[in-house]
Formats: sequence, C-alpha cells, structure tokens
Amino acid sequence: MNTWSDVGLDYKLMFVSVQLNYFDAAENCRNNRGQLFEPRRQSSQDKVTALVNRQFLDWTSYWIGVNDFLMEESVRGRCV
Repeated sequence: MNTWSDVGLDYKLMFVSVQLNYFDAAENCRNNRGQLFEPRRQSSQDKVTALVNRQFLDWTSYWIGVNDFLMEESVRGRCV
C-alpha cells in the first residue's frame, strides 16, 4: 500500500518498494495524485538521498522527475 510520508520538506513523499521503470514510476505517482520527486535545491536532494540510504538499505537508486529526454536521442532517465 502506498502512503505519503512527511519528511520535513515543503511537500510529502511516497516511497514505493516495487521496482518500476521510469515511465511506470511516473504513472504510479500520477495515479496517486503526485509526481516524481523534482529537487529544486541541493539540500532537498541531499535530504532525500540520506533518508533513502538510512531507511531503504537495499535500494541502489531511485527515480526523480528530472530527465534528459528532449536533449538526448536515446531515452535515458536519471537515477540518483
């Protein structure tokens, strides 16, 4: 079950433990009335990265809403 978490930012985050590709992850967020995490400041990115590293020890990466689809010929989402 997906639940929203208050992690001390200006918004809540939902962590989904099912492995999804970029497009499915974005769709899952939309289906839950949200969007992929889009860090606006380095401090926000650092906070979320530290949280993932502490609470989700088996995660090696996660999707964010920033991508280079329009800049690259190949589709390649950026993971952190």
